Amino acid sequence: MKKLTTTCFALFLSLSTFAQETEKKEQKIHEINLNFFNTITIASVELGYERFFGGDHSLGVNLYINDRISYYSESPQIENNPNREEKFTFKSHSIGTSYNFYFSEAKNGTGYYLSPFFKYRFGEVEKNIKFDETTNITQKMNISSPVLGLGLGYKWVWHEKMAIGLFANIGRNFNNKVNEAFDKVEFNSGVNVGYRF
Repeated sequence: MKKLTTTCFALFLSLSTFAQETEKKEQKIHEINLNFFNTITIASVELGYERFFGGDHSLGVNLYINDRISYYSESPQIENNPNREEKFTFKSHSIGTSYNFYFSEAKNGTGYYLSPFFKYRFGEVEKNIKFDETTNITQKMNISSPVLGLGLGYKWVWHEKMAIGLFANIGRNFNNKVNEAFDKVEFNSGVNVGYRF
């Protein structure tokens, strides 16, 4: 009887250990996502990849296609002179990286997170100034520059696969010419929809 009890206990212990290891192996450590908010509002495609380490921190890499400085409008703007109209066209892209710190006790990459980030934008912006029906000028400016900032967000995950995150970032642009034409401080936000695997 003593041998049977010892054998059953050993079997239970090994099954329990196997179940824990299987559970750990099934934890998703990769996530791909898309910022649907900016894709819809300003036609900027922001694709991201996130690699989790231990569930409470991760490394993110992002690609920004048709990236803009903050939410600067491309729509025509009329100055004090009603005959003068200015329109900006952004032709820029960015790559960025972030390190994300999650504060949830669940340790599964959910809840509030803090995200220091670095982004490098490359490209140009065209400024078209229309004085009247016959006179207009087009100016081009190189807006390639590094951006350093901090983000804050919240992420939900369903069935360990679908992820939805809300976030807001604030960053500092380090190109003096760009800072003279636009704001030095940039704001970005969004709604990321992701898939974990």
